[in-house]
Amino acid sequence: MCDLIEIEQHIKDQISNGIVIPNTLIELNGLPLINKCTINILQGKQGSHKSRLAENICSILLSQTYEFAGLKKACGEDITVCYIDTERNTVHEFPEAIERILSQSHLSITSPLIRFSSVKKVLRKERMDAIRNYIEGLRKGTLNHLFIVLDVLSDFIGDFNNVEQTMELTDYLGNLIEDNDVTLLLVIHENPFSDKARGNLGTESVNKASTVMSIGFEKNRSQDTTDLIKLDFIKTRRIAKPSALHLKFDDIQNSLRIAKEHEIKKVVADRRLKASTEQIVKTLGEFMISGKEYTQKEVFSQIKAIYECSDNTIRDRLDDIIKNKTTIKIADGVDYYLDKNVNSGVKTVYLLKQKIN
Repeated sequence: MCDLIEIEQHIKDQISNGIVIPNTLIELNGLPLINKCTINILQGKQGSHKSRLAENICSILLSQTYEFAGLKKACGEDITVCYIDTERNTVHEFPEAIERILSQSHLSITSPLIRFSSVKKVLRKERMDAIRNYIEGLRKGTLNHLFIVLDVLSDFIGDFNNVEQTMELTDYLGNLIEDNDVTLLLVIHENPFSDKARGNLGTESVNKASTVMSIGFEKNRSQDTTDLIKLDFIKTRRIAKPSALHLKFDDIQNSLRIAKEHEIKKVVADRRLKASTEQIVKTLGEFMISGKEYTQKEVFSQIKAIYECSDNTIRDRLDDIIKNKTTIKIADGVDYYLDKNVNSGVKTVYLLKQKIN
């Protein structure tokens, strides 16, 4: 049993000796994105190239020269990268993924810096023990910092909505990063009809994560999926939220690449239309956070950046959303509704309020 007095003393010692912020592993355009000893999430719907991007991140950490879409390694030390897969077959799909990582980072299959395995053939009830044993062996085998990818997280337990199983896994992962010089990248599916990470496991993981990224295809004015991929940074604890990145899948290279300016403009221009109430609800959920007030100018500006509509149209849509207490979902998984404060002589402000069931 942990002694809370000992933990209190440990925290006092950290403060007295000077708190040391863990080094940055990966930076985005010069800003710290992923730090050592943190939990990080890459979420997206099925087929959104989550695993492809995870491969790119692994290659960045395994090479001092490989960069991707503004992402680059921020430290000069060797990092041991471990990729544990759950979905792809071990005959050709997962081997091809490892081969791409090796090719991008200019490493051979014999390099001690990369480790990989799969739990696809392991019974669900045995997977927790399997990854514990495997990671324990990794830790004993190297003094390097460990960067571990779990793809996809929900497959490591039997039921991603089971609270007991969720807590067992997330508690294990939380202690793993703190006690074993480990950084985690958790790949998680999003719900089919929302941008929320799937299940109770998704919600709890997002709560504990330092950085949460969401990848998915942009839609056109007809709400049909395009081939333009958007990487959104929906949670960043140590820096202000960065602007989204746009990517494309290269069929010839069988990998992701940064989207060209004309490819982005084509989709964005096609999408500039009269905003429906449903579209504005989605947009509000993407940029608003709970506990923060937004001026009318800030809200209108965010909506106009995406949709071609007048102030009156936006005001009418927002009034409908407020009147009907339409549910707005944000990254923390909690249901909110929109409200506004209008006082004489004071600027109108909009804010999210939690729905009480």
